[in-house]
Amino acid sequence: MKIKDKSIQPRSDLAGNSVNNRILCSISDDEFQRLRPVLEFVELKQHRFLHDRSKNMSAAYFINSGVASLIVATARGRSVEVGVVGYEGLTGMPLMAGLRRATNSALMQIEGSGFRMKRDAFEQAVKSSPELRERVLRYSIIQTMQIAQTAACNRLHDARQRLSRWLLMARDRISSDIVRLTHEFLATMLGTDRPTVTIAAKSLQTMGAIQYGRRTLKIVNRKLLESVSCECYFAVRRYNPAVGLSR
Repeated sequence: MKIKDKSIQPRSDLAGNSVNNRILCSISDDEFQRLRPVLEFVELKQHRFLHDRSKNMSAAYFINSGVASLIVATARGRSVEVGVVGYEGLTGMPLMAGLRRATNSALMQIEGSGFRMKRDAFEQAVKSSPELRERVLRYSIIQTMQIAQTAACNRLHDARQRLSRWLLMARDRISSDIVRLTHEFLATMLGTDRPTVTIAAKSLQTMGAIQYGRRTLKIVNRKLLESVSCECYFAVRRYNPAVGLSR
């Protein structure tokens, strides 16, 4: 990752793993050095739950690469994505307020890596590290705005607009135009069914915005994709701390 913002410092954990998470790279060196012993580097495979809404959260995850989805599920088994987290943020923020559970689950949609901080260590860190606390709090507000905008998008805009919005949000967080996802996961993210996802993806392909395969979507014309997306992408992008950094 090439970092444009001079306030973001290149760092590594005690094992030498590169730290790309924006929050961890933006705090002072003194604070980061105090956190290094409690940062555990983990590979985050696709479909891995970082936390499940039915269970107590055991850790916070600072995403280093890849994309996690925040998913709300109903008692009847239907689910929809209400937010995404990339290298700009973290999951498990309710722990900051002493909460053990959330109304949503966090699931890796695009595999990557992260730094796990166990619950007790995270709760202590946000108490004793003022810069970390300020940045996590700011990110939580930004994420709340993203969740609200996504809820409106899922209700008011069609599947092609929502798919365009999601692909753009994913591209802002990864270093590739290729996104590997199944139809089932796309349907979950868009709050719809597989046939609707197929129609939306084929429409974008016919326009020349993407190339569409069974498990792969490739962005081939970002400007065209932006023209199709609803205003929700741009509303969320304005407050996305990942935008402005090139990877």
